[in-house]
Amino acid sequence: NNEIQGVTVLDEELFLVTEKHSQQVDVYRESRDQRYELTRHIEVAEMKGPQSLVSSHRHCCLYISDWSAKVVHRIDVASGSCSKWSVGGEPSGLSVTRDDNNVLVTLCEEKRLEEYTTNGQLVREIRLDESIDWAWHSVQLTTGEFVVCHGRQHSRQQRVCVVNERGEIVK
Repeated sequence: NNEIQGVTVLDEELFLVTEKHSQQVDVYRESRDQRYELTRHIEVAEMKGPQSLVSSHRHCCLYISDWSAKVVHRIDVASGSCSKWSVGGEPSGLSVTRDDNNVLVTLCEEKRLEEYTTNGQLVREIRLDESIDWAWHSVQLTTGEFVVCHGRQHSRQQRVCVVNERGEIVK
């Protein structure tokens, strides 16, 4: 099994994490014939269960949510150095906030969003509306509100909601 868990682009490179190679990030670059070729790997020794991958152009780094270890891994792309910080549960989706370029972590079972600085300092916690079941991913809108997708695979209720900064459903 080599299921892709996350993909992102930073500068001229494409980064990919898979379930099979859970302790590495594969790095690709576009070749002359406009195909992507594997150029290198970045080892993330303590990564167990990558779930999502996002990049920050401002900080020139990657963030990977690790469901099994309940952490977010931060990789400095220039040096290849890795660090991590614990989160308040099992992280699923990651995104980067628009203005502050912070990391927005969606905590699936906890019905919560957590926002962190690039160095893992908790900025705020947003408890989601009780009806939001199994939140997978969230992104911040230009309004400051958040789009959250949620629902279990075989559930009757799978939807996308807009929530405010208090986690209340707006749409």
